[in-house]
Amino acid sequence: MRGIKRLLVGVSASVLAIALVTMPFSLAFAGEDGAASLHPLAESAEQAEKDVEELPGDTSSGSPESPIDDSEGLASSSADEVDTNTGSGSADVSAPEETPSSPEAPSGPSEDQNQDSATAAPDASPSEVTGESKDEQREVEGAANPEILSEQEPSATGSDGDSATKASKPAVQVEAHVQNRGWLRPVGEQAVVGTVGQNLNLEGLRLHLSGADGSDIQVMAHVRNIGWQDWVSSNGVAGTVGKNLPIEAIKIRLTGELSNSYDVWYQVHSADFGWSGWAKNGESAGSQGYAKSAQAVRVVLLPKNSSAPGSTANAFRTYAIGYSAHVQNIGWQGKVADGAQAGTTGKNLNLEALTISLGGSAGSGAVQVRAHVQNIGWQGWTSGQAGTTGRNLPIEALQIKLTGDVANSYDVWYRVHSADFGWGGWASNGASAGSQGYAKAAQAVEIQLVAKGKGAPGSTANAFRCPTAIWSAHISEIGWRSSKSSSSTPSFTLGTTGQAKSLEAFTLSLPGLGSGSVSYSAHVSNIGWQKAVSDGATAGTTGRGLPIEAVKISLNGSLGDTYDIWYRAHVRNIGWLGWTKNGEPAGSEGLASPVEAIEVRVLKKGSAAPGAGTAFLAKPTISYSAYSVGKGWGAATSNGGTAGATGQNRAVEAFKVSYGGAVSGGVSYKAHLANVGWQGAVTNNAIAGAAGKGNDLQAISISLTGDAAKYFDVWYRVHVENYGWLGWAKNGAYAGTTKLNLQVEAIQVTVTGKGSAAPGSTTRSYFDHYVYIGWQNPSQYPQVSCNTVKLPDYCKGEFTYVTPSRIPYNATREDCINAFIQRAYEYLGTRYIEPYSTAPGGAVDCSGLVLQCLYATGMDLGWYNPYNHRWLPEQTYNSTNWYRNNTFMPVSVSSIKRGDLIYYRGHVAIYIGNGQIIDSWPGRGVTIRGINAPGTVIGAARPFVG
Repeated sequence: MRGIKRLLVGVSASVLAIALVTMPFSLAFAGEDGAASLHPLAESAEQAEKDVEELPGDTSSGSPESPIDDSEGLASSSADEVDTNTGSGSADVSAPEETPSSPEAPSGPSEDQNQDSATAAPDASPSEVTGESKDEQREVEGAANPEILSEQEPSATGSDGDSATKASKPAVQVEAHVQNRGWLRPVGEQAVVGTVGQNLNLEGLRLHLSGADGSDIQVMAHVRNIGWQDWVSSNGVAGTVGKNLPIEAIKIRLTGELSNSYDVWYQVHSADFGWSGWAKNGESAGSQGYAKSAQAVRVVLLPKNSSAPGSTANAFRTYAIGYSAHVQNIGWQGKVADGAQAGTTGKNLNLEALTISLGGSAGSGAVQVRAHVQNIGWQGWTSGQAGTTGRNLPIEALQIKLTGDVANSYDVWYRVHSADFGWGGWASNGASAGSQGYAKAAQAVEIQLVAKGKGAPGSTANAFRCPTAIWSAHISEIGWRSSKSSSSTPSFTLGTTGQAKSLEAFTLSLPGLGSGSVSYSAHVSNIGWQKAVSDGATAGTTGRGLPIEAVKISLNGSLGDTYDIWYRAHVRNIGWLGWTKNGEPAGSEGLASPVEAIEVRVLKKGSAAPGAGTAFLAKPTISYSAYSVGKGWGAATSNGGTAGATGQNRAVEAFKVSYGGAVSGGVSYKAHLANVGWQGAVTNNAIAGAAGKGNDLQAISISLTGDAAKYFDVWYRVHVENYGWLGWAKNGAYAGTTKLNLQVEAIQVTVTGKGSAAPGSTTRSYFDHYVYIGWQNPSQYPQVSCNTVKLPDYCKGEFTYVTPSRIPYNATREDCINAFIQRAYEYLGTRYIEPYSTAPGGAVDCSGLVLQCLYATGMDLGWYNPYNHRWLPEQTYNSTNWYRNNTFMPVSVSSIKRGDLIYYRGHVAIYIGNGQIIDSWPGRGVTIRGINAPGTVIGAARPFVG
């Protein structure tokens, strides 16, 4: 069958060749004598006109109908030559010798020829792939995929006469590397290489030039994610292989002598765009910036300055600047460019995000954008995407600017369509467009590049609508409060005064005062200085209860050239500090002093300060040292360090203190010495006390002077023998002990902001009587003390006796039990009178005895006292009350111990061990007897839990 096909094709080619030989000389191409010639792709004047009209490439309808139709016969290098890409053979018929040779551009076959020739076996030529398996493959692929136009073979040379004509016109063959298919067979001029209608990307391209010694054909490819590659010469690969990166555009050019005689024309079939117009001699063809893959290419050589093979419209699609909008309820729209609208109008749909990039015609450089987003404020500059997606947060304003070389050639202009406002005017080069402070969502945007200095593409009126200042403050126990101003010199307060509520966070922007930005940072309690933010972003914290302690605010860009920003802090317990400006700190640091409000004023550059005073309080330095017995003066320490020693039983005999800080002032201090008492106050590193005189330091007092006293508290505490560190005292109060002959062994001093919390516990900072620090009952039971119980003021008269406490300030539990029982022994022989509770030798009943013995341990029973026991009927039988309400910890009778209480019906006794008790009984008074003598035991309790 294949042989029959070859024979039929050969006969057809012969007939065609004979027809060409018999053509009148007048219809042949003109030679060198200058005779009129026809269009180089036609055989006659009529055919030339027809061929010109039918040449593919006009993209007005999207893509050409098919490759050039060769069915009428093309003026190829040989009249009988058939493009071997079709699979047809060639007849050995020579053109008339008298017909001059003329440069020609071979054209690919029609789609019908592709389909028909796919079943015919080709005659192999030296430039073709040969072999039975290749022929079979062509037949199968051609029959199965007639639409794969690239699988056509290049034309083969015919007779010797044909070869002579061919040699006078160079030939170009083109190979394509196609996605998922690899390298396809080369095709000749005008034939389609690649695929159409299969959505397969063109990834690599290779050109072959023959018949033009000393000249070359070069190709350059624009590859996705790479850009324009370098020129490659004939037989080299443009694009990539094995990287799945599509070619998007190409450039082809001739070099050497050939470029003086021929133009190289080419066109690209791109995804979605279809066939481009024809480009030539190094011009761009295809597209750039749209992410549209090239899928097929056609190339042809034509004599210099010949007409284009078809339309040149849209040979290369690119843009200067492209952008895409993410729209509420729609998502990402397709890319638009160079002033086209992105987003929507008239649909009340918010613009939520925007991507923006430079196209191929813009030149080198980049474009940056940032957005003002509702509930976020101004975002940072980015070279990719601005706004948000998936959060339903509309963009309200945009800023766009160019960087790199493109900024030297172009201005970027843009305008925003906002809800209710409509289209605003045009803004440029980083200025704001849209609105801020009115909660008006942007809905659409237009962007374009304009030659540098040419001016706006339209009105610039109302490009940006905004107040001059917008601010908000997050206040403890209140939350966010926001406001705005339209004044040309705005003045406002962030926070509150007089309510003892901390400022925890704030935002600030000055959108209506010109281009530039306002930057600010906060010093936050337990955090320190945060990183500066700007233009509506949040400084500070929320939801953490951490107050701001200081702020810095500054202006940048033209704002900073035109205005000064002044501010001052209102600090708790201090009030308003002085004014400062342009990035200097206001408030305090290291003093734990919350800021409650910040007052801000924006004034014209060089205006006078709104006021004076100290604007920032840094923690001053308090240095001090101590003279210890046996060691002398120790090294100076500061701000909470320890002067002296602990755990060494070394008394301090003297100390000295100095003040240093930005705030003017000083320090005054004095000492209380054993055998001397309080000395007079000294100042600024003078000695308080008496070094080496043998008089122990027992207490101290320290105060600040001058402005330091206005802004700071000085805190101090002492370490006292046996007691350890006492509580903190401040601002001249006493710290230590007097009248107790207890030595001070160490000192600590520090400073806080006025009215700030103490650096630690203030309990027992000073006392002149012993403070109990020994063993103690659990908190739910009556407490013991080395101090004698004091009855309430209403207790008057003879029934107010209280046994003094007998236990030391550092008593053990055993000390308490011994004092309790010892006092009971002292009452032996005292008579019984109900309901008395007097001193020994007077009269006591059972509970009156126990009450006085408990007083010997400093145990205060409150309502149960000798006065109430005598005069209140409900206290006549306290023994019964104590038993019923578990005043003392109940214990089982079987586990009683020395010092426990034993309960009987209407009676109570003290257990002294060995089965014996001490009690007061009618007619007997206070005696010692057996535990069962008073009757049946109904319970027991433990006054000293252990």
